[in-house]
Parts: sequence; C-alpha cells; structure tokens
Amino acid sequence: MIATTKELLKKYDVPGPRYTSYPTVLCWEQTPTAAEWSASAGAMALGLAGIAVAWVLYGRRRRVRARDPLDVPLFANKFYWDELYDWLWYRPGDAIARALARGFERPLIAGSLDALTRGFGLGSRGLGVAQNGLVRSYALALAGGLAVLAVVFLSVR
Repeated sequence: MIATTKELLKKYDVPGPRYTSYPTVLCWEQTPTAAEWSASAGAMALGLAGIAVAWVLYGRRRRVRARDPLDVPLFANKFYWDELYDWLWYRPGDAIARALARGFERPLIAGSLDALTRGFGLGSRGLGVAQNGLVRSYALALAGGLAVLAVVFLSVR
C-alpha cells in the first residue's frame, strides 16, 4: 500500500480529463514489457477475429441458407412443453369442468336458484292479493301478528 504524501498529491493534482475517480497519469514510469505487448496484441487479435466471425455469419448481405443448423423443431417449439402442459393439465381440467357444469352446477346450483326465484314470485303474487290499499287491513294484519307472537311467548314461559 502506498502512503499518501503531499508530494504525491501535488504530482497528480493537475488539470486534465477525469473519467474516473483516480488521478490522471501524465506519463508512464515504466515501459511495457514484451510479455505485456504480446498479451495486448493477442487480445486485440481475438477481438478482431470475433468481429470478423460475427460479420461473416450475420453482417454480410447474402441469402439465408436453406436450413439453419440451429433451426431444429425441438428448439423452435420449446421442447414441446406447451403441448405437454396442454395434454396433461389443460384438456383434462377443461373436461372435468365441463362435466361438473353439466352434472352439478346447472341442475343443483342454477336449478335451486330458479326454484327460489319461482317461490318468491308465487309468494309475492299471494301477497299482492292481500294488499288492497286500506290502512285498516294492514293494522289488522299487524295486530294479528302481534297477538300470535304474544300467545307463543306466553305459552313457552
């Protein structure tokens, strides 16, 4: 670890482009060795070779080959997972849901709601006959209901 001294700070505290938080280097103190030059040249060569291969495969304006080696139906159909899921889960679930709707939901649930609706319709028609618009009839019905409740509560006691 290098200790920070005032001389070191004065050396690098000069105006210049700052692209990082590190101080700028005005000059190299060591020249690169032959191994460093060869490593840099090898890295450049590999990078340029990769660019050339990519240009040959994808960059040239040419007709697409009749068959791409990676164009395999297994890959194109995602290993047929969607079809397998469809046959294992969706189709049986759909068949069970349709059978339950036909054999359970329509006759029991919808049928009971239809019967309940018909019952309320009959009851309201019967009450419609009892409604004649006279207040004395309503007062008599209320008094009769209270009398029945009084008899029930007194007899239970």
